[in-house]
Amino acid sequence: RRSGGWALKAAAWEMRNDRGVVSDALQQNGLVLEHVGEALRDDRELVLGAIQVNGLALQHASRAQREDPCVVGAAVQSNPLALEFAAEALRADREVVRLAVRKDGTALRFASLALRGDRDVVRQAVDV
Repeated sequence: RRSGGWALKAAAWEMRNDRGVVSDALQQNGLVLEHVGEALRDDRELVLGAIQVNGLALQHASRAQREDPCVVGAAVQSNPLALEFAAEALRADREVVRLAVRKDGTALRFASLALRGDRDVVRQAVDV
């Protein structure tokens, strides 16, 4: 029976830092990013692969990746609720927030206070 990538959680630390092994696991389940080494959580290509499978994998990415507008944009495209895990500056970024609320208006709750009070952003969230 396949593990959906979760077997990586039980793997030796060296395997959780092996880019090939990690890549295979992330293709099955992006949330497995939680169980990989810190350096690989900062690997843009691996993180993008993980969030394409599940946008919520953003929560396990490095701070640098959560501050990257392209990575966060891909995450909210995959799952708008990934906005919760974006860096504060990106939760205040009109374009990133609009991308999220266009797909799921409830993502507005993760936007900055200023954008939650922005008429255009709120209207877009309500119109979903």
